[in-house]
Amino acid sequence: MVSSTVENRNKKILIVEDELMIAGDLQDILQRLGYNAIGPAFNYDQALTYLENDTPDLAILDIAIKGHCSGLDIGKIINKRFNIPFVFLTSYSDKETVQKVFDLNPAGYLIKPFKENDIKTTIALAFANATLVQKKHFSTHPYN
Repeated sequence: MVSSTVENRNKKILIVEDELMIAGDLQDILQRLGYNAIGPAFNYDQALTYLENDTPDLAILDIAIKGHCSGLDIGKIINKRFNIPFVFLTSYSDKETVQKVFDLNPAGYLIKPFKENDIKTTIALAFANATLVQKKHFSTHPYN
């Protein structure tokens, strides 16, 4: 079941998207769904600043962003340093890109152009799966 707006209100979602119109659309959708949208970060350095200072609950990462690093690089740093799920947002669905994405174990993968319902469902699944992984880890911990 998809979370209600009241439950979403405290959840922060970082937007990493260098296209201003797409970032704005994402912000609008997230706010309508009751989430607290942070960003947008337009490049790797801004994304890292938001990750370190705002502690999002989820990140939506465009793969092809301007600058020296990609959204894939941000996914790698999230896996190494931050314990949050992330979703890739891209217009690429070629075999090579998809393999790189799968290697990073994201919580979701959205193809542009997207619809509000795509965002809603993907975020709900990402949060639900993250909760299941945490519960599984906790229940299998040797000291429990």
